Amino acid sequence: LLPDLAPTRQVNWAIMLSRLEVTQFLIDAGGKEDQALCRTELNSLGRYLKRIERENVLGTVLSGDLLYDTQQRIRDILSTINYR
Repeated sequence: LLPDLAPTRQVNWAIMLSRLEVTQFLIDAGGKEDQALCRTELNSLGRYLKRIERENVLGTVLSGDLLYDTQQRIRDILSTINYR
């Protein structure tokens, strides 16, 4: 359970980052059928992840292997949900 936080951009990307591994697991575990049922949510997730990439948010706060692994996980998620 996360504490009550103001919904700022810094807080939002940090929360997303903390849940990225679980998000990828749920997408993978659900398979194509569940992805079809959750298309609206997955499109929203895809837009958000693309915005994080475009604004280079992670490059300003992460470095080295953590940055590389996080960027790879985001690319994997975007590829899995077929978001371009």
